[in-house]
Amino acid sequence: MTTVDVNGIYAFRQSGALHGLEFSLGVRNLFNAPPDTINTTQPYDVSYDSVNYSPMGRMISVAVRKRW
Repeated sequence: MTTVDVNGIYAFRQSGALHGLEFSLGVRNLFNAPPDTINTTQPYDVSYDSVNYSPMGRMISVAVRKRW
């Protein structure tokens, strides 16, 4: 399974009230690729590799940070 992850940060560098302010955006599994299906022998077991892959799909995170 191959996924595309993207992260970006924008930091204000000018003086004034916005000095030290940073915005960040992250996206895990950009194209929302599902984990590969595997065969299991137990009826209650999940049908993907739950140790290495997440069933959550696309995850988006946003953060704002201010340095003093």
